[in-house]
Amino acid sequence: MKPVATLADVLAIEAEGQPADIPAGAYEMIRRSAGLAPDAPALTFFMNAEQFGQSETWSYRELLRRINQTANALSRLGVGKDDVVAYVLPNLPETFFTVFAAEATGIVAAFNPLLEPAALAGLLAAARAKVLVTVGPFPSVDIWARLRPELAVAPTLEHVVLINMSERLLGPAR
Repeated sequence: MKPVATLADVLAIEAEGQPADIPAGAYEMIRRSAGLAPDAPALTFFMNAEQFGQSETWSYRELLRRINQTANALSRLGVGKDDVVAYVLPNLPETFFTVFAAEATGIVAAFNPLLEPAALAGLLAAARAKVLVTVGPFPSVDIWARLRPELAVAPTLEHVVLINMSERLLGPAR
């Protein structure tokens, strides 16, 4: 492959157009990867730096299965291609399941969990979110407690899905 070093190189690439077999989105790319290398590692997670050696890993097959489960759940909640699934989540495996499942079933909208609750609720309203995925009550994580009282300003919100972060803890702490 020839390096891309100049504007002429970029224009030449753009003139070729997109390849015919380019995936339509991230879900399609993961689905193809699961077909090509189902047991290859696709996602690795550890809760904090102290648990680095005790990480969880999902193969492409497992990741696709979890995404499909999540997409099926969203479909059962009535999510269609024009519906917005918003998420206010920290970096968790469920975040990835939600992002790719929401892309496959509707429209995904990401919101920063560090925003003020009133601002988040306003963004949910502006996005016309139908479903919100966020973390449930958990020690030292107050996203749900702060956001819940503000949700009345999001009139299109029909469902809230709470992620149980304790499932990510190891051993007796779980």
